Amino acid sequence: MKTTSKTNLVLLSALVGTILLSSCDSKKMEANKETPTEIAEEHNEAKFDGDEEKKAYYLVDMAAANLSIIKLSELAEQKTTNEKVKSFATKMVATHKKISNNINGLAASKNITIPEDMGYTEADGYKDISRETGLDFDKDYANQIVKQHEDFINKLDTTNENYKDDSVKKFINEITPKLRTHIDESLVLKKYLDEIKK
Repeated sequence: MKTTSKTNLVLLSALVGTILLSSCDSKKMEANKETPTEIAEEHNEAKFDGDEEKKAYYLVDMAAANLSIIKLSELAEQKTTNEKVKSFATKMVATHKKISNNINGLAASKNITIPEDMGYTEADGYKDISRETGLDFDKDYANQIVKQHEDFINKLDTTNENYKDDSVKKFINEITPKLRTHIDESLVLKKYLDEIKK
């Protein structure tokens, strides 16, 4: 009887140890996973040097910022039950997919690799907001979308200052006013949601 208990205890200990080790290994692997942005940057590092590599970095950064807005707005389309939020999110998805197509075209014309999905930094925020529901989700979406548009405009401004290319400058000058309008619309949505009582 004691031998069976000891054997079971040893087997149980071994099983728990294996589970803990595999859990640690998977967390380590997840932590070492490269983001789509990092993968794109590595491809560009292999293709370009100096100024050309810096130019590639700016387009990668712009693409990642835009993808983040698309993913967040697609989530809002799925999760919200508020028609104003859904309508706004649908508009964001449509407009930013067009912007994404333009960024892809610019990148392709310059042989620059850009991310095809958003990076894990943005994905973490996405995971946090995806756990929310109802009015909490809607308010967080409105806050996030204002912040992400502000970040995107900052990245465009930085690119415009540092990227000496007429086609990129033209594109930035065309979309920046649209993005500023998106911020204004986001703030109106945020105000509307803030006035709703739980």
